[in-house]
Amino acid sequence: MSVCVGSIVALLFPRLAQAQTSQVPQPRRQFVTVSLDWLYTQPLHFAEHPLEDLLGTEVGSAQQQDYDYETRDGATRITVEEFKRRSQGGGVTVFPLGLRTGTTLGIRGSFEGLPDIRVTFEGAAPFSSYVLTNARAYDVGAGIFVSDRSAGWGLGSRAFAVGGMRHGRAETHLRRAARDRHRAPQRFVRSRGSDG
Repeated sequence: MSVCVGSIVALLFPRLAQAQTSQVPQPRRQFVTVSLDWLYTQPLHFAEHPLEDLLGTEVGSAQQQDYDYETRDGATRITVEEFKRRSQGGGVTVFPLGLRTGTTLGIRGSFEGLPDIRVTFEGAAPFSSYVLTNARAYDVGAGIFVSDRSAGWGLGSRAFAVGGMRHGRAETHLRRAARDRHRAPQRFVRSRGSDG
């Protein structure tokens, strides 16, 4: 019995060793990728940015009212007339050392459309409306990209952390401003005349 088991094991080991040493085909080295993005923007922290930045005071959400937000002291009521959630964007990533499987350096440039925003103010406010339309944001960054691609036309996955040099600009038909969340919204303000 032990001779039979030993014979079977001896016959299988060379085949198992041969199967383990086979070369896995590597994907071709990739140097450039292009992406086209469909974005859906959620208005998270909309009360803080841009509303609190515009009014200079704390703003809270209004519950079961005809308006959407109000200042904490109740002096100003804010109605969001439009917040366009869907937009498009795109980007190009260049891999100077090439990308196969594993980590590599990448430089990414991208653009995206910012949501169209129309807001009106009632009560004590420095202006009666805020309008942001046709705005685009541009970013450039460098970072580490990790890829798990299959050879040929198969599917794979990619993750990245972009940091280091990162710069953003927002352009609109009103003005051009740096993408600073504390100051940029004030540069896009267009006020209309008072009601009287």
